[in-house]
Amino acid sequence: MFAELYLQSKELGVVMDERIYVHEKECQPYVDHELFPPELRTRRPLVLRCYVSDGVMVGGELVGERPIEEVIETLFENAEISYLHARTATVGCFIARIERVTENGNAAAI
Repeated sequence: MFAELYLQSKELGVVMDERIYVHEKECQPYVDHELFPPELRTRRPLVLRCYVSDGVMVGGELVGERPIEEVIETLFENAEISYLHARTATVGCFIARIERVTENGNAAAI
């Protein structure tokens, strides 16, 4: 995953110096498409960054005290937004990628 992000950033002419941490053992992706993972709610303040399909960031919003699900829903009202990154607002640490749920109820492939 790190190599993929590094190559994408090089193509866009962006300097990227981020570390991505992965689980030591294989794990299953989060599947509750209605709720943001409870384990991640404690990382505050949160910002959601908006990306279009070619990986360009086109906006973002500070979550604040609002329920994150409401902010996600509002951001996805813009049909151009393909996915979101949840990050810590203070230092920008990556927390999760949030994708639209397809009509059949599945998230798009990551």
